[in-house]
Amino acid sequence: MAELLTTTQGSTTTVHPWYQLFKTRVAHINLDKIIMVPNVVINISEEEKKHFAQNGMLTPIVIDENNLLIDGAKRLKYFKGIAQYALVYKAKNVDEENFLKALNGKCDEKHPDIFDMSFLFEKDMREYTLKVLPLFKEGIKVAPVSN
Repeated sequence: MAELLTTTQGSTTTVHPWYQLFKTRVAHINLDKIIMVPNVVINISEEEKKHFAQNGMLTPIVIDENNLLIDGAKRLKYFKGIAQYALVYKAKNVDEENFLKALNGKCDEKHPDIFDMSFLFEKDMREYTLKVLPLFKEGIKVAPVSN
């Protein structure tokens, strides 16, 4: 079973999701700075509250470059009651938004049986993955080639 991962510095608590597969898109953000579509009611069932309490945040909340919430309204609402900050995915474009949202869904579905990233190239994820291939190369240091 997973558990809630947090760090505390002074009086500030940050929630850490378990699955941070694309570190170059992870951002540390104040949860109050995430913008939700107005007048949307978010209900969290008792079963979902129990799941969050037992497992912590499995997948990151997804936001766009303007901090607009793309994925994770229930996570946002629940974890605002526990922490001021969270590590979230900050997408740079619509293709990344769609990919990261689909990635989160697949991680939730496969948890805890994720041992590699081959599932990203399976039929239902492949269309999203192929649109963001440069994301897989970000943050990788290439050794210089000697002659």
